Amino acid sequence: MFPVDKNGIPVDPNAYRSRDFWDTRYATGQHHDWLAVSKEDLAEHFKPFITEESRVLVLGCGTSPFSRDLLKILKPHSVESVDYAPSAITHMQETHPDMTWRVMDIRDMQEYANGSFDCVVDKATLDAFFADGSSPWDPSDQVRSDVGMAIKECHRVLKPSGWFLSVSLGQPHFRLPYYTVEGLVWQQVDKKAFSTFSHIYCLRR
Repeated sequence: MFPVDKNGIPVDPNAYRSRDFWDTRYATGQHHDWLAVSKEDLAEHFKPFITEESRVLVLGCGTSPFSRDLLKILKPHSVESVDYAPSAITHMQETHPDMTWRVMDIRDMQEYANGSFDCVVDKATLDAFFADGSSPWDPSDQVRSDVGMAIKECHRVLKPSGWFLSVSLGQPHFRLPYYTVEGLVWQQVDKKAFSTFSHIYCLRR
């Protein structure tokens, strides 16, 4: 167990990288959405990338309403959501059985074939990888490895010309170097302000 302070925040930031931490948190009914997206923001910022024909994958869904709001508002062909905390997936399967929820580590998504999705959306899941207490200017080797593996998997499961959208609290100089992993080719890399404190990084395969 990771000790937490009076506000429920882990004393050790490595907790955010731990499957056990998240699984325990969701199992005890403690829901967490550290970068919430309003329905209005979802419609405004994501509509240019998602059509009614799109097959969408949401990474690290937790128990956030984001996946179901995305499906309801933008009406893509399908939305599948993954998280590596089994308790989160169980909760979502029980509350929204009409949608697809899977226990999966985003660093290894071999259950999905190459080119499976038109859009892959990360909403602060990669931020959790960065939250190990190391300097944002010089992330630890573990952070670099984990983020690199996840980015390569996102690139692999995207269709040609598909979009990887990453909503992040990290500033561009702290994030973009790790999204453009050596050996991967992105047709386009862009960013736009999402709110005062966050960005959406838009990478086209």
